[in-house]
Amino acid sequence: MKGLLLKDTYMTVRLCRMFLLLDVVFLGVWMFGNGDLFFLTYPCLLTTMVPMTLISYDEREKWDVFAATLPYSRAQIVSCKYLIGLCLSVLILAVAAVGQIFRRTPGGTAEFLTMLPVLLSACLLAPAVLYPFVFRFGAEKGRVVYYVVIAVVCGGSMVLQNMEVASLLGSLSVGSLPAGVLIAAAVYAVSWLLSIRLYAKREL
Repeated sequence: MKGLLLKDTYMTVRLCRMFLLLDVVFLGVWMFGNGDLFFLTYPCLLTTMVPMTLISYDEREKWDVFAATLPYSRAQIVSCKYLIGLCLSVLILAVAAVGQIFRRTPGGTAEFLTMLPVLLSACLLAPAVLYPFVFRFGAEKGRVVYYVVIAVVCGGSMVLQNMEVASLLGSLSVGSLPAGVLIAAAVYAVSWLLSIRLYAKREL
């Protein structure tokens, strides 16, 4: 498992630099701009593209077929992609949290802390919906679902931007936001197990 994580980490650094650069650009626009919610949510979506890109390269180079001769189970291969995506999402949110410190907008920190559970839930739910399709049908066909997920999440962020986000989230109960994160984590875990089962049955 450690070898798989190292391999995907090296591939991420080498092949997915553009996604990481776009994350930095979008977060920079959010930090120094007017705080548009779109520029904060879109980097979370970009992180879901990294495991998809890794899967796409694996399929193109027939590495997934070669991996069948190695002492790695399909469950480990799937788990590696889920772990890479999860680590990148946490990293993006950590960078956004550091960026919020330097924004120094009135009430911005409190609003960001209120938004953080929502962002974390989005980081979990988007790949939870996408990855089972990717592991079942392959990266190319899975991109169709990815575009649908982008449209839904970006459309939702634009709707929230035009609303009083702080007051809307403030009207929720104190425990509802953490509960939402727990539900999203549960969905992510179910998606993880489902992807393992679908990939185990897929003919390479």
